[in-house]
Amino acid sequence: YGENNQGIYTMFSYSDADFFLTDDRFFRSEPDIADSVDGKPNPQKTFFGEQQLNWLENSLLSSRAKFKIIAVGSQVLNNFNKYECLKEYPAEYNRLLQFLESKKIAGVIFLSGDRHHSEVIKMDRSSYPLYDITVSPYTSGVSKVSGVEINNPDRIAGTLIEAQNFANISITTENKQRIFQVSFIGLHGEILGTWSVSEKSLQYPSEKK
Repeated sequence: YGENNQGIYTMFSYSDADFFLTDDRFFRSEPDIADSVDGKPNPQKTFFGEQQLNWLENSLLSSRAKFKIIAVGSQVLNNFNKYECLKEYPAEYNRLLQFLESKKIAGVIFLSGDRHHSEVIKMDRSSYPLYDITVSPYTSGVSKVSGVEINNPDRIAGTLIEAQNFANISITTENKQRIFQVSFIGLHGEILGTWSVSEKSLQYPSEKK
């Protein structure tokens, strides 16, 4: 997958959810490149890259799914992440979030990993909140949060899992509303935590019924 034999990115649909599987390595600039130049985000510091970002924007525009899951290897919304995060690439971070808002793309949820713990980060906006569901690790060691991340105000209470785990995603119907739920499951099948959001909670005010 990927266009012009560059990168590995694609999408698939399951019921009323579209999953956009992105590549955050092939086009990524070195982390030490300056985030900003002359006080403005540096457009030369890339995360997705122009080619992939164009594909993602076009794919989101054409999607009619109730839930649009953007899978990314690194976290997207965590203000307190001192490691790899899309926020460290402000030109593309700002572009993507402005695109979602200007085009009124409903139903977006980010699905990320690589932190060696699991959590759900929430970012409030004037329209509907964005969520970043981080799931990891399954086979590697656990990395517990430290410093300012311990009391991250953007983390949904009860979602921090500092143990080996994987996630099960289900989409069901309750009171005529579609519900997206993620369950964090331990190595012996035990449920370590759950979080869910309704279709209606991810819509723009003009779209709510």
